[in-house]
Formats: sequence, structure tokens, C-alpha cells
Amino acid sequence: MIAELALPPELRRSLDELVSVLREAVPLEAAYVHGSAVRGAFDPATSDLDVYAVVARELTADERRHLRRRVAALSVPARQLELVVYTRAEAAGSQPRYELNTGDPVDDAFWFVLDRAAAEQTAVALTGPPWADVFAPVAREDVLAALAEGLDWQDEHEPTSRSSLLNACRSWAWLETGRWLSKPEAAAWLRERVRERIEAAQ
Repeated sequence: MIAELALPPELRRSLDELVSVLREAVPLEAAYVHGSAVRGAFDPATSDLDVYAVVARELTADERRHLRRRVAALSVPARQLELVVYTRAEAAGSQPRYELNTGDPVDDAFWFVLDRAAAEQTAVALTGPPWADVFAPVAREDVLAALAEGLDWQDEHEPTSRSSLLNACRSWAWLETGRWLSKPEAAAWLRERVRERIEAAQ
């Protein structure tokens, strides 16, 4: 599947190396790339490289430490590697959980709910079966609750930041269309809605 993606050579090499590390370090069953890398909106300076891995069982403490060390040693052409590891049983559950996150520390579960919901539409298998054969869909009510939590979090922590405003655009677009857009797409979608309202008001 990854062969079908128009990825920069350095990004493709990084993903191939990551899959090799995962196969050596953990009982890997599947891995998926999602986010801006598959939406055509990847910017090495600002984008994360978003990857899900699925393992056969819960990892031991030693396996987690070993995986973190191996992943930290990788050279990634992105702001950071956001690797989230699920067990097969966790992936089959409708409520998103995570085994391991190697990106910035995340204490708020709503981020994982939203990322997993968005990945349902665009995730591409690096190895293993298609996404829908492994991951249960995220329930709509869970997405709505996570969106509300996200708005509250951003209102409190970064009410006027670029990321906060673009995430609000993405949320609105999903509520209107059912599609998860990249941040640039969401901004363009909102501008078009504003143009339509201006034209209607003239």
C-alpha cells in the first residue's frame, strides 16, 4: 500500500526503517501511517510523522524501554515521530486506548480518540491488513465528546494559537461534512464557507 503514496524519498526511507525496528523489537502485527503524510499536507518543519503500530499482546516494561530507545535513535524528517502502539485487543475495542506514545507526552485521552477517528478515513497500511480489518470504528458519540473536550482544552491552554483555530476549523468541517480534513484543507473549507455567506448577503 505504501507504494501507492506519493511520499518524499527520505520520508519513505524513514517509514521503512521504522517498520524494520518494530518487527525486531516487538511482536508486530500491523503498522499504519496516517495524518498529514497521507493527506498531501506534510511539512517537515511543522508536521508530525503519525504512525500506529498493532502488537499481538501487551508489551513488557523491558520491551517498552527497548522500543523507546530504538525509536529515539531514528532520524525522522519531521517535527517528531508520533508513534502510538495498540495491542490487537485494544484495536478491536470501540473506545480508543493506547499502549505507548513516543511523541510529546499526552495526558488527555480525547486526542487519541480524534486521531483514531480521523485515521479511519485515511490510514494506509505499512504492513499487515487494512485498517478496518484490525480497528473497530470509533463511535460517533465518543467523537462528539472528544471534540467538546478538545475545545475546552484549547480554550483554556491556547485559545488564540494557530493550532487551536485550525483544529476548530477541522471540527466544524467534520460536523458539516463527516470528513476529516488536513489543517490546510480545513482553513480553505472555512474560507469558502465565508465567501458563500458574503455572496448570499450581497
